[in-house]
Amino acid sequence: HLYRLAIVQTKIEKFSEAYKSLKSIPIEEFSNKINLLLNLIDLSVKLNKFDESDFYYDLLKKSNSDKVNLTNLKKTIEYNKYIYLANQ
Repeated sequence: HLYRLAIVQTKIEKFSEAYKSLKSIPIEEFSNKINLLLNLIDLSVKLNKFDESDFYYDLLKKSNSDKVNLTNLKKTIEYNKYIYLANQ
């Protein structure tokens, strides 16, 4: 199962591989869409793929039923983006 593989890859810090594994999962068909999107956001931020993290954030915002604090999540994405750009 690709989701489980991605979790293991993340735990051993193979972030690019984990991200590729998660991206290959059809979001709309996955049973735990919110966790999939949260993991995609986390990994895209770790990989400095901020356009993609924003894309997954927007998908999460559309599908979220108040299970995730979106304000703090957006602040985290923006903070990491700011730090990344400041160090370029």
